[in-house]
Amino acid sequence: MIMHMQGDPSTMQVAPTYDDVVDDVRAFLTRQCLLAIEAGIRIDAIAIDPGIGFGKTFDHNLAILRDLEAFTHLGYPVLIGTSRKGFLGTILEPIRGTTEPVERDGATAATLAAAVLRGASILRVHNVPLGVDVAVTAKAMVPERS
Repeated sequence: MIMHMQGDPSTMQVAPTYDDVVDDVRAFLTRQCLLAIEAGIRIDAIAIDPGIGFGKTFDHNLAILRDLEAFTHLGYPVLIGTSRKGFLGTILEPIRGTTEPVERDGATAATLAAAVLRGASILRVHNVPLGVDVAVTAKAMVPERS
C-alpha cells in the first residue's frame, strides 16, 4: 500500500497546502509506485491510497473524492479510507451539530458508495457490515467492463 500524507502525523494538519491537490497527490503516488517497481515490488502487489484526512483540508478531501478517477486511471487498486473522518463531521455539523465519530456512519456510507462508483476497489472502514453492504450495493450499479 502506497499512501500519500503531507508532513508527518504531528504536523500533517498544520495548514496543508497544494498547488492542485489532485495533481500533486497523483504525481507523488506515481513517483512512489515507480520507485517501488524499480526496487523489485511486483506491479500486481501495489495498491495506492490518496490519504484522505492525512495532510488534507476539508476542501482537499472533497476534491480527491470528486476526482477519484484521476487515481483509478493510474491502473493500481485504489484504497479509500473515509470512515468516520472529521471532514464528515464538518459536512453534518450544519444539520446535526457536532457529531461523535461513531455517528458518522451514514456519511461514511455515502462517501464509500461514491468511491466505489468512481472506481475504488479497497475500502477501509470501522463498521465492516455496513461497509460490505455499501460496497456490494454500489458495485451492483457499476456496469460490467468487457
